[in-house]
Amino acid sequence: GALGRLFKKICNPEWICVFFYTIGVKYNGRFRYIWSTKSPNPMASPYMIRLSVYPYIRKYLLFHFSEPCFISERGYLPTYIQNTLKHPPKVHPSELRKLMKVDYGSHFDMALGEGLRRKKGSHLTSEDVVKINEVIADLIHDEMYRLVVSLHRASYQVDDSIREYSKFYGFSEDELPFENLKRWYYRERARVDNRTQKQKEFTPQLLLKFFEELAGVEAVEDRQVALAI
Repeated sequence: GALGRLFKKICNPEWICVFFYTIGVKYNGRFRYIWSTKSPNPMASPYMIRLSVYPYIRKYLLFHFSEPCFISERGYLPTYIQNTLKHPPKVHPSELRKLMKVDYGSHFDMALGEGLRRKKGSHLTSEDVVKINEVIADLIHDEMYRLVVSLHRASYQVDDSIREYSKFYGFSEDELPFENLKRWYYRERARVDNRTQKQKEFTPQLLLKFFEELAGVEAVEDRQVALAI
């Protein structure tokens, strides 16, 4: 009846939040609200993960991401970090700090929310930090290779293209020497040419399928009809 509906409305969590939010509690001359109408924001009080990176990698990341970069966001870096996080080992904090001594001369800050911290953890090992730097360095090299190949096909010189790429991201000669990039480019070009000429034969013992395989042409036609409907 009406009494039951009133009781149900009063017991609504949203109404309870509004009630406590409105009345507040006076404390030291200020109103301190003991509840909020807003749902908890997992990134409201984030933890900060200071990731040690090379200076040129920091410049590259600052170009593609804001700082701090929220691990819950989309992107190759947040996704990689999220899948790398783990719960810290059960050791004394002083011993834990000894396990995390990696310094590449610069850093990049990543923000981690409480919910994701509970689910995934907040610990990165020294090996994880090394691997993250290697992955980002490979992305930089691959991006440079694609750019240089494209410009070379348009009659640009390789040396000029590499210098323009470094200039675009602001890489200094001390951070990422030109000769290193040039050697890497020619090694990569030789590797790509060798890979296209020599295809490796591979016969799997077991095929793992992660998609739904349609059974025959009739199933394909039925699905097309269903999508059209």
